[in-house]
Amino acid sequence: GQPPGDLRGGDELELPEDMRGRFSEFPERAAIVDVTIDRQLTVRNPNLVPMDFASVFFSELIEFAKSPEFDGEYARILGPKAGTLALFKLRWQNDQGKPRWESVMPVFLPMDAHKAITNPDFFGSILVDSQEEPLALLPGGIDERTERINRLHAYADQELGNRCSAFRHPNSVNLLATADVIAK
Repeated sequence: GQPPGDLRGGDELELPEDMRGRFSEFPERAAIVDVTIDRQLTVRNPNLVPMDFASVFFSELIEFAKSPEFDGEYARILGPKAGTLALFKLRWQNDQGKPRWESVMPVFLPMDAHKAITNPDFFGSILVDSQEEPLALLPGGIDERTERINRLHAYADQELGNRCSAFRHPNSVNLLATADVIAK
């Protein structure tokens, strides 16, 4: 099936020694687990572990990102093209106002482009491949970074609206993480 790094088809996640045995959804003391963002695949393949908001592992990553220990750091990662990557949680509600659906959406804004890219093809690989933190920074200061994040957020807001229907109404867009992507 799926190309490497595409979590919709399942991919391997290597856990560091100190994380093995800590998460109930992973086999005990497993070093490598097969994960997917598609819960339907887990029905057909019980060896796949769903990676979504019900996952203890994913929830812990979110809590770490909110913690003082993380201190709001702005990540730098290596990628195929320089730009800014943001991860959003989109939520919709039914016509009675009850939140019913949510989705995680990565959005990438290349440095030399004005249009953002939803679900960039390199996103899955950065979740599962270990990498060294790049030393370089994207050009520009905090004002330019803020402007780029605001553009990404506006794009996520637009996507929230595009995915609405007569029974699926917008609820919220939450920014979960951002990173400078430094060209390899």
